[in-house]
Amino acid sequence: MSFRQDRVRVVAVWSLPAHMSKEQLGTEVHNFLQVPMVKKNLLKFDISLANDALHPTLQALGFERPSLNCVVIVEAETHEKIQEITRDPAFQQIFQGSLEQGHVKTSEGAYFSADFMTGLDN
Repeated sequence: MSFRQDRVRVVAVWSLPAHMSKEQLGTEVHNFLQVPMVKKNLLKFDISLANDALHPTLQALGFERPSLNCVVIVEAETHEKIQEITRDPAFQQIFQGSLEQGHVKTSEGAYFSADFMTGLDN
């Protein structure tokens, strides 16, 4: 197995505010995915929210409940395609709104580009 060369990935992990509902998050994601530059440049967008379904099992293994509860993974053909999105005025407006409403805090969490390989995908 080797790391993929045909696309790039950006990962964001942070804690959503407690007052933000799944419905509100769904609306924000929908709005983001409707931005023409996003539609043009992204190949994949995944979002995961932590839940307690396996908390007892994970706790038995020694894992604590995470303080970070949201993971977003986006993929594009190149880093330049991601940069085009971040420069787009429609993206910038949505991003600024998320910052102002406290839905994303750039000082908390982890945000990075990543090399990746897929080991199993059934």
